[in-house]
Amino acid sequence: MKKLKFFLIVTMLISMCSCTKKEPYQQIEICMDELKEKIENKESFNFMVIRDQCDFCQALKNYIDLTSQEHDGVILYTIDSTDFGFKREKEEDLLTSDTEDGQALLNLCPYFLYTPSIYTVEEGKIVTSGIGFDDLSKSVSVWDLDSFVDFNEAQQVEFWDFIS
Repeated sequence: MKKLKFFLIVTMLISMCSCTKKEPYQQIEICMDELKEKIENKESFNFMVIRDQCDFCQALKNYIDLTSQEHDGVILYTIDSTDFGFKREKEEDLLTSDTEDGQALLNLCPYFLYTPSIYTVEEGKIVTSGIGFDDLSKSVSVWDLDSFVDFNEAQQVEFWDFIS
């Protein structure tokens, strides 16, 4: 009888723990100082660089709004790069910036060029990037961190699969 009671109590505790609901999807806007602090603290997370007047950013925002309720537990940090002062002399050049925040982002992501750009950080190290957003396939172009993206060669990965 004691074994049966013990089994029932353990089963009940396990079922209660496994039914715990995760927090709903969260998109948290942060500044460059907060991003640098998370990296210095060797955290693991995803962040996305966006800007105003970006049609691809807006399409992704709309997709997130429609589907985020299906992705509990996901947190995506966002950086608005609208005022980062990016420019480049020639098409093959890296971007430059005349702002402190823009320079800080380019120090972390030297081949940053397009928005939205989503970066995966593991233990304080940026390990992969998902560039742009294809509204038809709901995907980002996964590319390495040491060259500009080649959209013809990049692997297409569904947005939620990339950040999950």
